[in-house]
Amino acid sequence: MLGDVQALCEQAHQVLALDAAHQFARDQLTYQQQRVDQGIDPADSLWNAASAFQVAKHQWEQEAAKLDTRRLTLARHYGGQEWLRLRVLFEAMTQ
Repeated sequence: MLGDVQALCEQAHQVLALDAAHQFARDQLTYQQQRVDQGIDPADSLWNAASAFQVAKHQWEQEAAKLDTRRLTLARHYGGQEWLRLRVLFEAMTQ
């Protein structure tokens, strides 16, 4: 069980890192949009920033869903009748 909990925590850290990358890509896209709005850069320059944002967002959402699935799976596996309480504990540990 300890190995599974450790893997769960590691996955939670990975989700946090992907969330930071997603937010950074969003900020870059906003900055690039402002530059286009001000006439500094051509509109075509938004493609790279928008693509990077979409990729980062997709990766973050995908890993967050995997984390939720792992929490539920581990809680049901180890929790027995009290799996709901264990799931709440896992959620608190990995937020």
